[in-house]
Amino acid sequence: MSLSLQSLSKTEAEYSSTRVLTFAMNDRVQPLDGERDPVKESNGKNAATTDAADQPRTPLAIVKNFCNITTAHGWRRVANSSHLNVRFIWLALTSCALVINILHVTLLVGQYLDFPYEQVAQVELSELPFPSITLCNMQPISQTTTAAFVQNETTKVFRWDNITKFFFSSDELGDYDDGGVLSKELLYNRVRQPTGFFENIDDESMLIGHQPMDFLLSCTFGLTRCDFDNFTYYQSPDFFNCYTFNGGNTSRERLIVKSTGPSAGLSLIMYLESDNGDFLYNGTYYTFGNILNAAGVRVVIHPPDTRPSPQDLGFDIPPGFSSSIGVRALRHQRLGSPYGSCRPAKDWELGGGRYIYSSHSCLKQCQQQHVMDSCACISAELPIPAEASARGLNFCGRFNPDYQQTFYDNLSCEINVTLAFMSSQTTQKQCGCLPPCEEYEYETKTSYSFWPLDFTQLQFFDIYVNNHPRADELKAYKNLGRFNITEIIYRGLIRKNFVRLNVYLESLVLLEYVEKESYTFSNLWSDIGGTFGLWIGMSILTWCEVIELIMGLIFNAFKKK
Repeated sequence: MSLSLQSLSKTEAEYSSTRVLTFAMNDRVQPLDGERDPVKESNGKNAATTDAADQPRTPLAIVKNFCNITTAHGWRRVANSSHLNVRFIWLALTSCALVINILHVTLLVGQYLDFPYEQVAQVELSELPFPSITLCNMQPISQTTTAAFVQNETTKVFRWDNITKFFFSSDELGDYDDGGVLSKELLYNRVRQPTGFFENIDDESMLIGHQPMDFLLSCTFGLTRCDFDNFTYYQSPDFFNCYTFNGGNTSRERLIVKSTGPSAGLSLIMYLESDNGDFLYNGTYYTFGNILNAAGVRVVIHPPDTRPSPQDLGFDIPPGFSSSIGVRALRHQRLGSPYGSCRPAKDWELGGGRYIYSSHSCLKQCQQQHVMDSCACISAELPIPAEASARGLNFCGRFNPDYQQTFYDNLSCEINVTLAFMSSQTTQKQCGCLPPCEEYEYETKTSYSFWPLDFTQLQFFDIYVNNHPRADELKAYKNLGRFNITEIIYRGLIRKNFVRLNVYLESLVLLEYVEKESYTFSNLWSDIGGTFGLWIGMSILTWCEVIELIMGLIFNAFKKK
């Protein structure tokens, strides 16, 4: 009996335990209205996962899932807000932020594509290249040499001198007037000026010009003597023989300056042959010769290896003075395309020589091309290209007695083309003469003092003329040695014929004007990242989420097929 009761108690206990477990499973607490049921959601998720594995989802479901998990701001609110109005508000806010973000990025890209730049001035202390110094005697024709050529009937100088007297005297020209720019006065000046000789006597212009051994009596650079190897010959139609110190085509290397002041610069003593004590022939006063009719030296200070232009860029120093020119160097560094417009400063062929590119020389060459194309002749004042010889073109001022009208027409055409070119900015822009990408510029400050002192003139004349190693060959000795020193000093022939020039760097401080990009690609990239973060809260990882969304939509579309 006791065994039966014990078994019954055990059975009842097991039954009771089973009922409690069943009650706990079937009678769980139900969620209130409006609350999420985690069990159902869990079961739903498991079911959805199973279904997604078996069949493709709709694109809307994929996008909604993206909105739930993305780190971009606002989209989760659009997908999960319980009220429809709230969803629309967040959709509008998010869409506006996206549009503003796109506009902002567009502005940033446009700013970058404008390729803006800025010019920065900076100072640098360094060794500097010494400039090129071009020197021209302002009286281009040697009186003594020309007198000898005029008396020799076989010379072209003799022939041209007679032509100018016969065809272009005031009596012969009479009331000449071509009805245009070539007036009688201008024509008379043109044929009598050095340019007229230059165009008609060919290589004899070099012979009647001042030779280096006569013109350059003394040369020192720092504490070192310099010689003719330091100079480059340059021929000018206005000044004939000019000489460039530290120019191109010399056997010496470019000069680098390591100290300042006159003792570290160039010092020259030059003989001008402007007054020999008597007149060998009566000269011509040129009413259109604005840089002629004067004694002195035309000086051009320009960047090394560039073509000098004494007619346009030079300045004058007078005889009887010691002229000191202090120089300060500047450097321009310009950006090329697409930021700015500049041309590499490399060697190029110009007027029979090789020079470093400069915008001024480029314009002169372009002007010459206009003269050649319009007038079928070349201007002596401008660089002469190699094609002029190939085309058989002569100087516009070349005179042929058998074709006098052609001569007048060529001169008129040259003047008209020159005036039109100089007055038209449009024509000059069409030449495409951009500034060089790197360019040195030299600012000058000039001072003068009387030279030489009266009580030193005797010794000066002995040192540089009477006792010169080549005294017998010097024109200064031949022209002035026939006078005694007292007469030379009394008549002021030393001050009238000699000049001293000092050129030096005032400072080794180089002022640079450098063009730099003001908005680089790294600036653009950084600003775009900040813009996306500001307006829509996107980062690089967010973009990875977008890529994942796109790939999911593509794979889902293929799965449907």
